[in-house]
Amino acid sequence: MLYALLCWDIIFQSFPGAFETPFQNAPLDILEESFYYARRLSFEARFEEIKNGKGPEILEKHDNLYRSKETFCIGVHWKTYAKKDLLEIATVRTLFITYRRKADIFFQCLGNKPLAAICSLFAEDYRGRSSGAPDLVLWSTRMRKCKFVEVKGPNDKLQENQKMWIDALLGAGAEVDVCRVVDNNEAAKPSPALGPSKKRKKGRPKKFEGFEGSDEEDYEQLDIRPDELDETQASPSKRRRTT
Repeated sequence: MLYALLCWDIIFQSFPGAFETPFQNAPLDILEESFYYARRLSFEARFEEIKNGKGPEILEKHDNLYRSKETFCIGVHWKTYAKKDLLEIATVRTLFITYRRKADIFFQCLGNKPLAAICSLFAEDYRGRSSGAPDLVLWSTRMRKCKFVEVKGPNDKLQENQKMWIDALLGAGAEVDVCRVVDNNEAAKPSPALGPSKKRKKGRPKKFEGFEGSDEEDYEQLDIRPDELDETQASPSKRRRTT
């Protein structure tokens, strides 16, 4: 959404064959390699503006123009991401008071270079960059800090497209962490005791005691040779009394 708002006017530039109806949420060639090269000069000029600190101004301008009508645009979710949050990620406004006057000082939370890099990644390869981005964006206005976090569960590994995103963000100077989730309940389970198996007395099969409430039986007790059975057990048809 940051990319869409920062480059909205370039995305919707009129090019032959890019728009067939006024109701499209993106040009028809946005997933093609030709998309960036056809608009390269415009994109490069915009990236320079963002690097020079004009990103928040451009973002707010486009947000004010299109949020009220919830205009469709690829990657934009008006109800999910508020303008305040987007501007805080890009810029934090702090009131600075001196002896005789007060002034507004703007601190970059994410930073100009990472913001321009994100736009460049999407502009050059929207199809490839639409997946693999870090799961979370965390920011603190008090600390004037922003970081991306990729969350991985137990036995989960980074995919190639995720590695590419992380490498690109780190190269642009952004902070990226990989958060490893550990199942504490799984780690706390005691390991089954290992040791020599004990012989049990022959008789009626006992309940398997490995799991609470289990109805499985210990079939080792059923492993009895036929010659160990008395005649009544060996041949149910014979009804002789034994002493």
